[in-house]
Amino acid sequence: MSEAYAQKGETDKALATAKDFLLLRKDNVDMLVQQAHLFETYKGSPTLALDSYERARKASSKAEQRDWLVKKIEYLKNQNKVGQHVTSGDL
Repeated sequence: MSEAYAQKGETDKALATAKDFLLLRKDNVDMLVQQAHLFETYKGSPTLALDSYERARKASSKAEQRDWLVKKIEYLKNQNKVGQHVTSGDL
């Protein structure tokens, strides 16, 4: 349902749907991943997405899913570094 709202341009409604669901089931990995996807794709906020992906990683009981989430988190962290000022001490 949240994806349908987002695709119609109702991103805030999509995020509210995800948030309401997570109030009832805070460790639902699928909804945490969906919430992260909404932040990343429709809100353009990888920083907010990172929190949801981290929560999903911690809640996941599936090794393959955790591995994917670790890779996704690292990817987003590296993407956020692009364009930042780098000094010679950072190299």
